[in-house]
Amino acid sequence: MFKVFAYDEPPELGGQERLIGHLVSRSETTSSLWGDEMLFFQHHRYEDDIKKRPHYFEWLEFWKLGRFTEQPLQNPAPMQACPFMFLFENAGLI
Repeated sequence: MFKVFAYDEPPELGGQERLIGHLVSRSETTSSLWGDEMLFFQHHRYEDDIKKRPHYFEWLEFWKLGRFTEQPLQNPAPMQACPFMFLFENAGLI
């Protein structure tokens, strides 16, 4: 579906944009506003990146609503589905 690119370092430090993967679907694709606004990707802990590249710390953004690390990672990541899929099924649209 998509090619995924990321910088290997902040651009201000000479980082280069590189292809890091491909986004693929394991099932039929159904478009939805929920997918557009709520879809997220689980990432590794940023602390792991800081241990490997301490100079990244100055590029971090901190959030008012808590730290990302306050919620445990789920392995494997949960399968996500549109929370309104049952409406489409009940209406006979899928």
